[in-house]
Amino acid sequence: MAIGHDKNTPANGIQGFPVQVLDYASCCSKCQATAGCIAFAYTISNKNYWAKTSVGPGAVPDNDILSGYNRKCAASQLDSAVSLVRGTQQTRLSVKTCSMT
Repeated sequence: MAIGHDKNTPANGIQGFPVQVLDYASCCSKCQATAGCIAFAYTISNKNYWAKTSVGPGAVPDNDILSGYNRKCAASQLDSAVSLVRGTQQTRLSVKTCSMT
């Protein structure tokens, strides 16, 4: 899953999602509290939170999505995603992380 603004990865979803949340910050806390959640997507228009089990390639442009990841759980997978992006013609990766408490 490419992490950042305007990207959506249709795969790697956790069963039982999406669920509605108040805002993007709610996705961060929900991901940290959801077993197996490595990353998430937040749909801006309907405030849906989609929990994801991994990050990796396959993201598609989507102006209605903000993505982020659970930094503690996804550090090694994020490094892999950054390497994959560097290996393509993409030159920019915008990363949004949850603050850990």
